[in-house]
Amino acid sequence: MSTRERLLRSGEPRRTRHRPRPSHEGVSLVEVLIAMALVAVLMSLSVPMAKSLQARRAVDAALALLTSDFSLARAEAIRRGHSVIICPTDDGAACAGKDDWQKGWLLLEQVPAKTGSTPTQFPIRVQGPLPGISSLEVHLGLSQKQFKFGPTGVGIGTSGNIVLVPAADTSAKRLLCISSTGTQELRQSGATACS
Repeated sequence: MSTRERLLRSGEPRRTRHRPRPSHEGVSLVEVLIAMALVAVLMSLSVPMAKSLQARRAVDAALALLTSDFSLARAEAIRRGHSVIICPTDDGAACAGKDDWQKGWLLLEQVPAKTGSTPTQFPIRVQGPLPGISSLEVHLGLSQKQFKFGPTGVGIGTSGNIVLVPAADTSAKRLLCISSTGTQELRQSGATACS
């Protein structure tokens, strides 16, 4: 008796040979289109977030430079025993006659001169334009064009605020308030006034 006959009589299920199905190589056009649609949706969601992140980083970097320069000006005024000013500059060599801080600023030591002459100014630090910042608005009181710290490190008749507006996302602007004593306070995003 053959094996086949024995299996049929024993009541065991008959085992059949399955032929392997031919494998399909690659992906279909529908699968490719679905994948491309998913990538497009993910890209459209990530681009605005990347711009916002870039804007916040530019503002944070600019604020770090500003606050460190104000701290440096106060410290140098105390260390040197002379007034130190922070003023806008066009060329990095002298204070600008206008109120445009967009091109950068200078920290200058003011050494008192003999009676009747102007004080001598010595540069301490030069800061050029800030990358990623489209607008740097400095608002000082009483038509002042510079911040000044006296030999004790206290601001001399200068208070104001600085508004930083990033190029990538103007809604991420920040406000830095400087009191008449020279202390700095950073306001939350969207703040418009120092009070």
